Amino acid sequence: MKTLTLPVLILTAMCCLQNCRRDPCKGVVPQERITKFNIADSLKAAIPYNGKDTLVFVSETGDTARLQGTGYYNNYEDVQLANYSDCPGSNVKNFYEHVYMTFKGPNPSVNVITYEVYRSSGFGSSYNGFDIKITDTRYYPNTFDGSSYYLPVDDSIYINNNYTKGGYADEAKTILYNKEYGILKFKLYNHIWRKIK
Repeated sequence: MKTLTLPVLILTAMCCLQNCRRDPCKGVVPQERITKFNIADSLKAAIPYNGKDTLVFVSETGDTARLQGTGYYNNYEDVQLANYSDCPGSNVKNFYEHVYMTFKGPNPSVNVITYEVYRSSGFGSSYNGFDIKITDTRYYPNTFDGSSYYLPVDDSIYINNNYTKGGYADEAKTILYNKEYGILKFKLYNHIWRKIK
């Protein structure tokens, strides 16, 4: 009997302590911790478009694609993470910068170019991301800032009465790019399109 009484007393005492314990969230004002992750300045500086530009490309067969920018959009995408404490409402929010521009035109071969640069999260850190969508093909260039173009940079195009050189922004060498004119040349469905304006 004695051995049964002691565990019962301990259990009762533990229950009383749990019930009598003060609520740690009482009087705590919930606050959100907000962090903004911005696109790298070097990447923004490598974007020569203002969103209202006119892009004109000509294929090797003489087909012309004229596309007009619909605007420059810059916003922050909200990602809400878990509570940083046991108190409700104490949320962590990360905001990731996102810039995108769309250029549209009537040529069915190249009727839209979407240019996206963004900050994103993954594997416990944040990183810069970018991609270009031309008509229905999405390209994932490795860089636009010129720091790691795929070399040799021996390709050039004739634009504004000058030969302009660029670097390939992707390993497959489908997009020729430079900081002054942006996309100089791209390959789409086995056709090469060169920028002329």
